[in-house]
Amino acid sequence: MYDGPQQEVFLRVGEVDGVIYLDRADDRGRVVEITADGWRDIANSQARFLRPAGMLPLPEPERGGDVKKLRKFINTASDDDWRLVLGWLLAVVRPRGPYPHLALHGPQGFGEIDDGTKC
Repeated sequence: MYDGPQQEVFLRVGEVDGVIYLDRADDRGRVVEITADGWRDIANSQARFLRPAGMLPLPEPERGGDVKKLRKFINTASDDDWRLVLGWLLAVVRPRGPYPHLALHGPQGFGEIDDGTKC
C-alpha cells in the first residue's frame, strides 16, 4: 500500500519528461500535448490531473489561428508592450514558475476597441 510508485498530480497544466500537457477537462478526458514541434490533442497522457468539481472544460483547440487578431482587444501603447503581453500569455502555460505578473491599468474607457466596441 505504501511502497507503490508515486506520481505527481497537476491542476490544468503539467509537465512530464519535458512535454507540457494542458488538461482540457472535458468529459472524454482529452489533453493537449505541447512539445517543441507543436501541439496535438490526445486522449491519454503521461500527466495525471486533479479535476475539482467546478473546473470547466476548455474549448476545442483549432489550428491556424493568428495571435495578431487578439491585439485589437488589448490596447497596448507600443509594439514592445504587445510583446510583453505575448510573453505573459506564453508563461501562463508553463507548468512551473516563476511566473510573471500582469498588471493592467488605464483611464476610464481604456477597454474600448478602436472601433468603439467595449470589451
